[in-house]
Amino acid sequence: RPLRLMALLPLLCMACTRHTLVHSFRAIPEEGWRRGDTLVFTLPPSPDETDYGLYIGLRLHNRFPYREIWLAVEYCTPGEEERGTPDTLCFRLSDTKGNLDGQGINLLQYELHAGTLHLHAGEGGQLRLHHLMRRETLPGIREVGVRLAQ
Repeated sequence: RPLRLMALLPLLCMACTRHTLVHSFRAIPEEGWRRGDTLVFTLPPSPDETDYGLYIGLRLHNRFPYREIWLAVEYCTPGEEERGTPDTLCFRLSDTKGNLDGQGINLLQYELHAGTLHLHAGEGGQLRLHHLMRRETLPGIREVGVRLAQ
C-alpha cells in the first residue's frame, strides 16, 4: 500500500498546482442565439497576480447548419463603463468535407483556446460574448461557456 500511495503523490501534487478561476456555461434559448444577445460571465477576484488561459466552449446540436462560428469576446474590469476592443474568434466546427467533429453524439462539445488573460491579485471583471454571424438568429446552439485556468 505505501507504494501505491507514493505512485499517486506526484499526480495529486500536479492536480493541486492548477487553478480554475471560472468554468461556467450559459444556456441559449431554444429558438436560437440572437445576434444582439450578449452573454456575460462574471469573473471572481483572482487570488494571485497570474496569467490564465481563456477557453471558450460550445455545445451544439449535431445538425448545426454551419462549418464555423465567429464570436466576439471582450474583457472588462470592474467599473469600466466603456467596452474595450473585442477579440474576434473563429470556431472551426467541421472537417474539410463538412462533417462536424466535436465530442459527443447528439450534442457536440467544442473548446477553443482563446488566448491568455492577465489578472492582478484581487482583480475580477466580466467576459462578454456575442456571435458575429450574418444570420440574425443561430439555431442549434445549446450552451456557450467560458473557462479560465492556469
